Amino acid sequence: MKAAVDVGVGVGLVARVDQRALQRRLQPDLDLDILKDPAGGASGGDAGSGDDELFDEAARLVVAERQASASYLQRRLRIGFSRAARLIDMMAADGLLGPAQGSKPREVLVKADYFEEIDRVADDRIQSEAKIPAIQWRISAISSGQTACGMV
Repeated sequence: MKAAVDVGVGVGLVARVDQRALQRRLQPDLDLDILKDPAGGASGGDAGSGDDELFDEAARLVVAERQASASYLQRRLRIGFSRAARLIDMMAADGLLGPAQGSKPREVLVKADYFEEIDRVADDRIQSEAKIPAIQWRISAISSGQTACGMV
C-alpha cells in the first residue's frame, strides 16, 4: 500500500511540473511588427474608405435611405455580414454614422442630400478646371495674333 501512495504522489508531482512547463511553453511570442502598415503607420484594422470597392455605393445607399445597419447592407448589396459590418465601421470612421447603439441601427449624421452636394461641388470644380486650359489657349492665341479664322 505504501508503494501505491508513493506512486500517486510521484505522479501528482510530475503532473504539476509538466503543467508548469506547459504553461511556460504556451506564453505567446508575439511579433507586433506585423500589425504595422507597410507605409509606416500602424494599421490595427482601421480601414479607410478606399479599402472596399463597394464603399461609395454602400455609403450613398445608407445616407439616402437613412438605414445604417449591417443587415440592411447585406440584403441590399447581397454581401456577407463581415463585409457589411466593415463597411458600416468605415462609414462611422469617416463621420457619416454615429457610434454603435447595441442592436439598433446607427444614426446617420449627414443630411440625405449629402452626396448630391458633394457631386455638385465636384462637377463645378471639374468644369472650372476644364475652362482654364481653354482660356489659356485663347490668351496665347490672341497674344500670338491667331484666332479660329487665322486672323486677329
